[in-house]
Amino acid sequence: MNHSLTPGQQAAVAAAVDEEALAADTLAFIEVVSETGEEGEGSRFLEQLLRREGFEVEVDEFLPGRPNVYARAWREPAAAAPSPSTATPTRFPWGTATARDATAAGSSAAAPRT
Repeated sequence: MNHSLTPGQQAAVAAAVDEEALAADTLAFIEVVSETGEEGEGSRFLEQLLRREGFEVEVDEFLPGRPNVYARAWREPAAAAPSPSTATPTRFPWGTATARDATAAGSSAAAPRT
């Protein structure tokens, strides 16, 4: 599967990036203590950031203090009530993300879910 972006798609992605917000989030994350075996604070930071950005987030306590964070980008159809059966993949400038493509996993030792 080819995940390369065309120059036009790259430009669309670059135009959508808020550089100041990205820098602020990065600097805030650097301040979080999230060492191996103590990833809880980093996972909570990631969870809050993803929720703020509109992701559906699930936290799985892999081990005490070592949660895994899973996120999906979904957008409900405008006329439908929220329901997993009516959720549609989020559309990005380079195409549509499927449930598998839109899943982001963060934190400790477990492999990402698909």
